[in-house]
Amino acid sequence: MNNLIDDILTDWAYRVHDGMPNPKNQYHLVQLQESMKSLKVESEVIDMVMNHLYEAKPHKYIKKTGSKGNYVYTYPDDGEGRKKGEEEPKKGDEGGSEKESEKIDLKQTGDFESKQKHIDSGFVKGAAPGNAGSMYNEIMSGEVANIIRDNPDLTDEQIVQIIIKKYGDTKLAQQNTSDKMAGGLSTKELPEETPKEKRELVAKTILAVRSGRRKAQRTEEAKQDLGWKNAQTSEYFGDQDGIDKQKEDISKAKRVVDLDGNEIPMDDILELIDLGGGGDNPSDTTTIIFNEETGEATILFTSDKDSMDAIISQSSTAAEAKQTDDSILKLAEDGVIGQEEAEAIAGERRNYAEEKADIEQELKTVTSAPAKHVYNNMDSNTINVMKNASEGRDPQKYWNGQVVRFSDPDKTWSTPLFDEDGNKVKGGEKHKSSDYLKRIGWKEGTKPTEEQMAKAFCLYASEVSNPPADVQKLINRANTETDGPDVSVEVEKIRRKAIKNEQDSIGFMNQMKIKIDGQEVGLGDYIEGGNVYKQGHLGAIDGQRGVHKHRGMFEVNNAGQVLDKEVLSKVLGVDNKTQFLQRFITKPASEQIGTKGAQKGKVTGSISIVYAIIKNEKGKEIEVPIMEKRQRTKDGPLGKFQTVYKWTKEFQDRAKGNQ
Repeated sequence: MNNLIDDILTDWAYRVHDGMPNPKNQYHLVQLQESMKSLKVESEVIDMVMNHLYEAKPHKYIKKTGSKGNYVYTYPDDGEGRKKGEEEPKKGDEGGSEKESEKIDLKQTGDFESKQKHIDSGFVKGAAPGNAGSMYNEIMSGEVANIIRDNPDLTDEQIVQIIIKKYGDTKLAQQNTSDKMAGGLSTKELPEETPKEKRELVAKTILAVRSGRRKAQRTEEAKQDLGWKNAQTSEYFGDQDGIDKQKEDISKAKRVVDLDGNEIPMDDILELIDLGGGGDNPSDTTTIIFNEETGEATILFTSDKDSMDAIISQSSTAAEAKQTDDSILKLAEDGVIGQEEAEAIAGERRNYAEEKADIEQELKTVTSAPAKHVYNNMDSNTINVMKNASEGRDPQKYWNGQVVRFSDPDKTWSTPLFDEDGNKVKGGEKHKSSDYLKRIGWKEGTKPTEEQMAKAFCLYASEVSNPPADVQKLINRANTETDGPDVSVEVEKIRRKAIKNEQDSIGFMNQMKIKIDGQEVGLGDYIEGGNVYKQGHLGAIDGQRGVHKHRGMFEVNNAGQVLDKEVLSKVLGVDNKTQFLQRFITKPASEQIGTKGAQKGKVTGSISIVYAIIKNEKGKEIEVPIMEKRQRTKDGPLGKFQTVYKWTKEFQDRAKGNQ
C-alpha cells in the first residue's frame, strides 16, 4: 500500500510544473486524478480520495523531504507558520470559515467582479446577452482562456473538470443544467461518467472550453504579430459593466495599436467599445492585451456562438424597411438608377412595409385577447390556475417568476426592446409594478392582494412589446383552463399574410434589373444581398467599417470554429462586397409548420434560403445555399414575427473545411 501511495505522489509531483503538488489547487487535483488513473487505482478509491481533497482546508502543500524522500504536508511560510501573504487567522477562526475557504473566484483581471456576480446570481431575463446559455459560454470561455495561459499543458477534458468543479454549483451553472444536449454535440462526445441530468452543463462546458482555447490561441498569435514578450491579458464580458471596465482599462494605455503596430486613435477605440453588441462592432466579449514594457495595448473583439448552427443575428420589420430604403436611395446617389425612379421604388416598397406594420398590429390585437379574457374573468379559480400553470417540476414557476414581482410596487424590470436597426436597446422596455397596479385599483401604501397582482400581470402581458415566453405560457394555460378565446386560427391567417407580404415585396423589386460593376442583377436580390452581408458580419471580407477596418480585431468564434476574413473569402469565393452582390440570389420562402404541441400543423413562420454562386473545383459555377432567413415567433405562439439568420449546413461544412 505504501509503495502505491509513494508511486502516486511521485507521479503527481512529476506532473505539476514545480514538483510541489497542492491539494487545494484545482489544476493539481486534476493531475492527481490522472496519476491515480494511470496507476490503475480502483475508481471507487479515486472518487473517495478526490471527494475528501475537494473538501480539505486550503494552503496545504505536499513536498518531498529527507534523504528517504518521505512526503509530508507543510505550509510554505513566513516563519510564523503562515503562507506568504496570508493574514494571521483571527482568534477562534483558524483558517477562516469553511464557506470562505471554499469560495473560488475568477482570475482577478478585466471585469472579474461583474462576471463573478453574474455567476453567483445567474442570468436575469431581459438582460444581456439574451439567455443563460450565452452568458455561460461568454463568461466561461474567457475563464478557460485564462486557465490555458497559466497551464498550457492541460487537456480539454481536464479543463472541463476544473470548470465544473469550480462553478457547477453556482446559480448560472444550474440554469444551464438539464438532460438535454447543446451546440449540436452528441452524447458520445461527453465523458462516459456524465450523469444524464448533467448533460447540458457538461456539453456547454465542452463548447466553452473549445471557445476559450481559441481565445487563448488568438491572444498568442496577436503577441507574436506585435513581438510582445512581456504582456498582460484581460478578458471582458459584454454587459454594460464590462463595457465600462473596458473603456476604463484601455484608457490607461499610452497608445492603442492594431496587429500591425499602427496606432488607433483612443477616441475611435472608445467609440468601438461603446458599439459592442451590434452595428460596427457585433461582438459579445473583448480581450485587451497590455505590453508591460512599452505601455501599449491592443484589443480583440469576439462574437461568441456555441456552434455554427446558432442564430447569427436578428432583425425587425422596421430595420429591414430602413435598410431597403437606404439601399435604394444610395443607388440613386451613385447614379445606378435615376432619382425619380428611386423615389418611386422606395415609395412602393414603403407601401409593403406599412402593410407589414398593419399585419403586426392586427396580430398584436388578436394575441392580446387571451390576457384580456383572463383579466376580465379573474376569480379564485383563475388565480389557482395561474398559480399552477407550469407543467414542470415546479408548478408555480410562472406564478413566482412573473406574477409575484407585482407584490413589490417599487420593483422595476425590463423586457427586450429593439431599435430601428434591429439591435437590442440597452436597458430594454422598462416596467414598474406600481404603474400597472395603480390602473387596477390598488391604493398606495397597501400590500397588493393576489387578485391585484394577477390583474396587473394580465394588463402588462397584454401590452408588453416583446412578451417573454414564460409570460405567454402562463397566459395560454390560464386562457385555456378558463374557456378563453381560441385565437390560433386567426394567428395562422395573419402569419400567412406576413409571409406573402415579404415575398411580394422581393418579387416586386426583382422586376427591375440594375447593373453592378457591369453585371445585371435583380433589385430585390441586390437589396437582400446587402442585408445578408450585414447580418452575416461579412464586412470582415473587405474591411471598410468599424472593427472590420483593422486586421484581426474581430472574429466570430463558434466553439473554436472561426469565421474571419480569410475563412469567409475562401468559402464564398469573393474578395469584396461587390463580388458578393453579383453572385447572390434569393428564392421564394416556404412556410414553416409546427411539429408538436398546440402549434403542430400550424404555420409558425417561414424560411427563405439565400444562395451564393460559387465556382467549384472544376471551375464550374454552382448555386450554394449559404444562409437561412427565418421569420419566426421567437417569443412563443402569441408572439409577433422576428427575423433571424442562420448558416446553412452547406456553408457550415465549407467553413469547417477552410479553418
